[in-house]
Amino acid sequence: MNRADLAYEQGNEEEAGRAYREAAELGDASAAFNLGCLLHNCDHVGMAAEAGTWFAAAAELGHARAMSALGRLARTRKDSDGAESFFRAAADAGDTAALFDLGHLLAEQERVAEAEECYRQAASAADVDAIYSLAVMLHNRGDVEEAERWYERAERDGDRDAMFNLGILAKERGDYEVADRWYLKAAEAGHQDAVVNLGFSARFRGDLAESEGWFLLAAEGGNSDAFCSLGLVIQEQGRLHEAQRWYAKAAAEGSRSGRDNLDALRRKMLSPGAQCFFYHGLQEVLWLKPRTRDQLERGDRWRRPPVKWKPSRPPQPAATDHRRLPPFAFDTAGLEPFDTGSVSLPWAWLDPRTGHLTTAGVADLELPMPATTAELASWRGYMARDVGRRGCLLELDVRYIGGVPSIYQLWKEKQPDNEHGFVFFASYHVPVGGRTGTLRYQAPEGQWTGTRESIVLVKTGVTTAMALPHPYDPGLEGVLAYLRSDDPSWDTMFPEHALSRTRAWSRRMENDVVIGKI
Repeated sequence: MNRADLAYEQGNEEEAGRAYREAAELGDASAAFNLGCLLHNCDHVGMAAEAGTWFAAAAELGHARAMSALGRLARTRKDSDGAESFFRAAADAGDTAALFDLGHLLAEQERVAEAEECYRQAASAADVDAIYSLAVMLHNRGDVEEAERWYERAERDGDRDAMFNLGILAKERGDYEVADRWYLKAAEAGHQDAVVNLGFSARFRGDLAESEGWFLLAAEGGNSDAFCSLGLVIQEQGRLHEAQRWYAKAAAEGSRSGRDNLDALRRKMLSPGAQCFFYHGLQEVLWLKPRTRDQLERGDRWRRPPVKWKPSRPPQPAATDHRRLPPFAFDTAGLEPFDTGSVSLPWAWLDPRTGHLTTAGVADLELPMPATTAELASWRGYMARDVGRRGCLLELDVRYIGGVPSIYQLWKEKQPDNEHGFVFFASYHVPVGGRTGTLRYQAPEGQWTGTRESIVLVKTGVTTAMALPHPYDPGLEGVLAYLRSDDPSWDTMFPEHALSRTRAWSRRMENDVVIGKI
């Protein structure tokens, strides 16, 4: 990493700017582009023009992404011809992302056939924004079968807008259950409009309590479009003063339906016999929005797709020393060897798709197994209190792995770099021949934390307490609470959640693992 990149990585943009400028003045195209990005993104007046100068300098040296940057700047100036020229030059120079920008520009000009061709070329290069936008284009013109295939491809890359639009497609063909499943998946991924549509689905089924829960979740998430809908379902349940407050909030956000409903409800409350017309304004969100990438990213190395880190393999011990060989054999297809640097867990495999880690190790002491139900209950209480100092024990049991009885534990801890997120752990401790083998799984939550808990709260009732007494020690007050959403019955609703994946890993290990010599 050069001096400029290192300074930027450390958050010292002033030093990074000086270093990029020095390199750019010596003819370094990437440095010129990075300097342009820094200048474009800073708040000082007049810097945009200087940013364009450095983009132009980098473009003259053949830097494809600088050409794309000039195209986006031309778009902001309403210079469509200039933007098109720059995007075409960038695409010819090898920047496949420029094909997406060009497609979006052509679509705005209603040059649909050309735009579609650009989207298809970018989609073939795995540009997820182009894949999604191609699906929207096909969906809008009625090619729903092909649109669905492209949405599904984008969804496999984690695109929550594609999940939502798959729900719209299902709803359009009358498959309401499938639509709700897609809306639920999108909602779990953080799509607020999916939460709103789940509220509509529940209302159309006549479940006003569930509908209220979804609309409340959307409203508390900052979605002002849900205010009026929430007021209506509350009004339908006879809670007029509460409905009045939500209509007032909707009206304050500029909602005409909110204002009209507020006026009508006030007249009704003053004169119960009066005939007042209520404006429903209830309409599902049909979210078919094209994408754009007008915002410049900060530098060349941050615009490239992240390169998968290839961790070093742990040292391989001599084959004759069975005491140092991994004691567990299981299918590692799709996993990458990973060096933990830990003496106690020297063998590790990383799942590059999820970032989840499986580790294995051996201790020279044999772990005693609980022989009776009373001993198991004692273990559970002790471990609940012990784990409670740093997290929360969810499960502890005697389970068979590789035909050998073992201690199984499942627990959660706070993510060190995320105030609201959890890391879930599962482990098997297998006593064999005076030693104990340990197999462990570690699964941090993704970006959208708290969604499982929020949706479970909606499903069980908006007044339900989320925290429950700990099943192994009801009086325990640990660092983390045992939550209603931690129950395994919710795993099928959230198959991609870290906790669900942890339990799925446990079941797979119990079926697949072969125990070697320990």
